[in-house]
Formats: sequence, C-alpha cells, structure tokens
Amino acid sequence: MTVDLETIKVLLAVVAGGFALYTFWRNQKVRRAEWLASLYERFYLNEGFKRTRALLDYASDERTQLLECLVTDPENASALEPLVDYLNFFEFVASLWKLGQLKTKEVEMMFEYYIRDLAKKPEVMGFIGKEGFEKLQELIAEINSP
Repeated sequence: MTVDLETIKVLLAVVAGGFALYTFWRNQKVRRAEWLASLYERFYLNEGFKRTRALLDYASDERTQLLECLVTDPENASALEPLVDYLNFFEFVASLWKLGQLKTKEVEMMFEYYIRDLAKKPEVMGFIGKEGFEKLQELIAEINSP
C-alpha cells in the first residue's frame, strides 16, 4: 500500500487540529474554574458580605431591627446599604445565570444555602420585589422549585 505525501499532510493537519481543539477546551475549563473561584472569593472573603451573612443567618436584635427597617423604612440607606450590596451581588449572579454564563448547578453548589435563606425571610423577599431585583427573584424561584 502506497501512501502519498498529500494524504500524510491531511492526516497530520487533522491530528494537529484535534490537538489544538483539545488544548483550547482544556484551557477554557481552567479559565472557567479560575473565574468561578474569583466569584467564590468575592462572596466568601468579602468582610461586608460576611457580616451581612451572619446578620441574616443568626437571630439577634440587630437582625430584627434590619428586617423591621425593610418593612417600615425601606429608604433608610445607611441601615440597608450592606444588605443592598449583598443583594446586588446575587443580582449579578442571577444575571450571569440568565445569560447562560452560570449553570443552575454551579449557582447551587456555591450559593444555595444563602439563596434559600433569602427566600425564608418574607421581609427580604418583599424588599427584593419592591426594589427591582427581578433576576434575583427568578433565580430564587429556580433554586426553590421542586
């Protein structure tokens, strides 16, 4: 069997193309993992978010005051700004989810507890609805759907 030079060139081009695609795919996975890690760090290492997470997570007089403020004085920027920042972070995550940049499973793996926790607080959910966090509302509904 005789293999001509042209056939060898085509085979080498196919192999090189396959290797290039594999390398591209592998690099994309590494970049995505780095990007997800930076999103994780922004949420879990940010001191303001740590404080807001703790405030929402544990019963305290301060939490009771915050939840009351959401209902009685939602324009109180100084009291609500840390919570608004927290919700804006989740609105950003929800926007990435809506754009298809984050999968539901990825959001659940990183933030499910905190998203479900928001849904358990009617005062927070009312504020989310009144203040225009539409994408976050959709994400909360998705995460809490059976």
